[in-house]
Formats: sequence, C-alpha cells, structure tokens
Amino acid sequence: NKKYHILVNPYPIFPEHLVIAEAKHTDQSIRQRYVDMLDLARKYSGFTFFYNGPRSGASAPDHHHFQAAPKGLIPLVEDAGNCPLTHLTSLQDAHLYHYGKFTTAVFVLRAETSKSAAKLFYRLLDCAEIPEGETEPMFNLFTDYRDGEFISVVIFRSRHRSHHYFSEGPDHLTMSPGCADMGGVFIVPVEEEFEKLSPELLNMAATSVQVLPTMSPVKRIGSRVGIMPIR
Repeated sequence: NKKYHILVNPYPIFPEHLVIAEAKHTDQSIRQRYVDMLDLARKYSGFTFFYNGPRSGASAPDHHHFQAAPKGLIPLVEDAGNCPLTHLTSLQDAHLYHYGKFTTAVFVLRAETSKSAAKLFYRLLDCAEIPEGETEPMFNLFTDYRDGEFISVVIFRSRHRSHHYFSEGPDHLTMSPGCADMGGVFIVPVEEEFEKLSPELLNMAATSVQVLPTMSPVKRIGSRVGIMPIR
C-alpha cells in the first residue's frame, strides 16, 4: 500500500534520469521496499532502477527514494548480465552469483519471481555487517527486468567516501561515490579534476571504499543463513 511519485531528477546524470520518491516522508531504507523496486522494474522494463544506501551515496537519506535511467547506460549492469559469473547458491527460482571483475563484494541475483528474489536478497543482506549506529549494511543496488527475469546487482562497501575526497594533495577528488560511480559512470564536478583522471586513480577511488576481502559477505553466506555449503 505504499505510494511513490515519479519525478524528473533536478540534477540529472543520465538522459531521462528519474527519481522515484515515496509519498510518505520516511528514511532511506531498503527493508520492505525491495519488492517495490522489482515491481517498478517489471512495469517500466525500459529502465534500470537503482538504490543508494543512506551512507552510500544517497543525496537525501532522510526521504526514501529510488532512481532510474534508461537501460544500457550502466556499464557494470550490462557486463554483469553478459559475462561468466561464479554461482554461489539458489533458492527456488532465484540464483545468486559472485561478480569477480570489480571490487571484492559485487553480487548478481537473478530470479523469475519477485517473491524468490526478495527471499534471497534479504538473506544476502543478512550476511553483511551493519556499521554501528546504522540500520542496514552499506551498499548500492541496481535492478532491472529482462526477458522474463529480474536481475539485481548488489555492491557492498565499507566507506562513504574514499581518502581522495579529504586529500589536500594532487590526488584530491571531489567525489562521493554512489550507484552511478560504482556502476562505472564516475561523476567529477570539477573540471580540473576531470582532466587529471586516469584508470589507476579511478581504480584507487573505487577500491578504497570496497569491503575488505576478509569481510566480504561471500565468506559468510553459508555460515550465516545455511543456504550453501561452507567452502
């Protein structure tokens, strides 16, 4: 019974960039709202929907919202749908995979039904650490609907900003990575910083907010929720 307003993003990164804001004023949280995201993705199948956690790039963490952009604009989502993945576990018609080409804790969830997708998604979320004082893990989330299947990409992280944001040296970047950045579209608001970008600098910015390998949820999926053998 939740209602959302579909709005034009006032500060668009993408063409046809939308904000889907809950009508009721409530904090940013994915709890009990992931299925809403799946329903939106199925109804508006030409778009990829994304969610920034309250400390993972959300511009308005005090008001729940999703964002959306036309399919094909997020490099990570497009690659995750077409490259080999490491299968971790399945639950009914939902399947969870590890994506090993980017930061340490990127997962891909594919499912035919929203019910199975939600069950597996929340089990995955339960495997991740929740920072002190927070209500959910730090993560970014993409979801779209393709060929009768939901596809979600979950990126767990450990920090809001990389050390580059606070640096006063030549490696300073005025960046607070959100979904767009973690999905491969890095937003640099200062022209001088754009000019000095390199693959090495962007890689450092992304990996500095990643979950440490020893803390990745992939290490705890089996022991936490019993849905796969411990390896």
